[in-house]
Amino acid sequence: MTKNNTEEPICIIAGADAAFALPLTVTLHSALRRLDRRRAVEIVVADGGLGEDNRARIETTLGQVHPQLTLRFAEPRMERVSGLNSALYSSSAYLRIMIPEFLPKERKRALYLDSDILVTADLAALWDIDMGVFPLWAVQNYSLGDFERQVRAPFPELAAPEDGVYFNSGMLLFNLPVWRAENISERTFKFLDQHSHRLSFPDQDALNAILAGHWGRLDPRWNMQMSNLGVVPSLEAPTLQPADPTAIRSLSGICHFTVKKPWRPDYTGRLGWAWAIEAVRTGWMSLYSASALLARQTVTRNRARIRRRLGI
Repeated sequence: MTKNNTEEPICIIAGADAAFALPLTVTLHSALRRLDRRRAVEIVVADGGLGEDNRARIETTLGQVHPQLTLRFAEPRMERVSGLNSALYSSSAYLRIMIPEFLPKERKRALYLDSDILVTADLAALWDIDMGVFPLWAVQNYSLGDFERQVRAPFPELAAPEDGVYFNSGMLLFNLPVWRAENISERTFKFLDQHSHRLSFPDQDALNAILAGHWGRLDPRWNMQMSNLGVVPSLEAPTLQPADPTAIRSLSGICHFTVKKPWRPDYTGRLGWAWAIEAVRTGWMSLYSASALLARQTVTRNRARIRRRLGI
């Protein structure tokens, strides 16, 4: 993959409701803080119910981070998803499918980030790849058998490929001209209208069904799914290979907290410190609150370790 597209501003889109206002801010703050200062960047926040106070706070916080930032809020048509099953998630999960609606027709690409992400590298390296003919680039989901279980077996009428690979939708790089030409949003919502009640991960399952075999595979560093860091997808084959956890922790890119969230006391992973420090940098979390959170997480982690050692 070769670099190109350095003229267009890096466009990062994230969406959330009020419950995820702080995590969304941490995600975007961590991305902006590491981004090349010479690059223009546009952030579009898809407002799924943030509220006026949170919007003002996000604008104040992010406006201080990058010298070439343009920030704007978009108000999606949430009535489009009001009748869809969201499973364990809020309707904001569907915002990623609406991304072309938030951008002008001349825009060629967009980078979507979930709000449970900590960026640990300059995203310009991801943005500048040659996207070729694929409408979307993503990272394989880190658990085995997802494509068979979530797409091919329940929907045989799709004629999905035998060697299909299932991607995680927490980070998506959109090739907008191809996406629009192939009507991906419309096709995905049509699939959801028919099948959302059958889906465990509605937005992710639907995108994988529509794009089966027709998406570009990125290096796993661009969506390190923190719940399953014992394996890393091979870029050469649709299988998962054993990985050295130490090597994984040394990677820089995008850390995606897919199960336990680092702003909650029950998080036991090793990136709680990194997330809390970023939250303090935003000004949304005090040093005292961050210390209290980390202390509670340490107690939880040690309790779990002791229980494992005792076999109880």
